[in-house]
Amino acid sequence: MASERNKVPQLTSLIQPDYFNKLLKDPDDLSPDIVCSSEDSETQSDTSSNDSIDEESPVKPILQILKVDSFSTFVINSQSGLSGTTLVAKYPCVLTEKRFFIWLGSTSIQVFDKSTFMTLADLAEKEGAKDLYLILERSHPQKENFRKLFRVIDAERVNTANTQELIKKDLLARALDVEFYKICL
Repeated sequence: MASERNKVPQLTSLIQPDYFNKLLKDPDDLSPDIVCSSEDSETQSDTSSNDSIDEESPVKPILQILKVDSFSTFVINSQSGLSGTTLVAKYPCVLTEKRFFIWLGSTSIQVFDKSTFMTLADLAEKEGAKDLYLILERSHPQKENFRKLFRVIDAERVNTANTQELIKKDLLARALDVEFYKICL
């Protein structure tokens, strides 16, 4: 038995010590679940309107419904794989003075788990947000699974009256195709 064990190659000797550091530009700035690259994130401060956001921008759906004056936008990429290069999902986000909005839209429950949520919540706290809002499509086929997850992370569904305060005046909360879930940070 001992001689058979000696025949197995030692994998650790095949991996160079600097191998993973060469893959990442700055490994201290990256978390295992989420990478925010400069080409995929954008910051916008605007006090008049949000018409300057590109039509193809992933944050456009959020800005079309939210009532915001001054804001920053982010597109957070959730990546996986051995080297973290496989894009699993994108999470468009809008940060106002005290609120952080995350567009889940039709994201699959398989790619949005508690770990992903905790990473996004940590980002929101670091950016100074007091409340975090998850925005989910009403017709999402996995809505019940998301609601179970939201109960675990203490996310409460925002009622119609409070939703109306978040959205533009010309929109009706009942007519929206999305639901808001709030978490106090």
